[in-house]
Amino acid sequence: MRKFNIKCLFVILIAGFLNSCTNELKEFATIEFSPCSDDNVVIDNSILTDFECQSNVSITNVAQIRNPRELGINTSKFVGEYTDGSEENDGFIVNLTAAVPLSTNAFFNLKIKSEITGLMVVKLQGGAAAERDFSINISGNNQWTAYFVDLSKAKDEDHTEMKIIFNAGVQTNG
Repeated sequence: MRKFNIKCLFVILIAGFLNSCTNELKEFATIEFSPCSDDNVVIDNSILTDFECQSNVSITNVAQIRNPRELGINTSKFVGEYTDGSEENDGFIVNLTAAVPLSTNAFFNLKIKSEITGLMVVKLQGGAAAERDFSINISGNNQWTAYFVDLSKAKDEDHTEMKIIFNAGVQTNG
């Protein structure tokens, strides 16, 4: 009988503890952020987009989201998110609307956080010149990493679009 009483007392204590914890929970207001709260943005045409205050081009298939890891080299509140398709050459298009002045801006810089190690291809297309491909290896370390693509070999060419292909040459389930 004594074991039964101890078990009952233990169950009552646990139930009382759980009940007291739920009574003390408080709700707090959700903190919201605006992608750009700066009213005095100076346009910098060398930035395609920072997903916050500088959006100088249209980019297909990239969603603006809150930065899932505001650490290291990317402490931005907002970033772009791209989900790779299933085909080996799926990517997104950056519509430049006019020829890129590669004679003065020949480096394409971007920060990438990926779980997948693979080949990224930057394909210059559109305009009067023939397509050009530039490739770099991406590290799947799930941390923000800066990458620089040297486009100077196309400095005298006319291209109006960039296609960015992640995990190039690999078919996946998307």
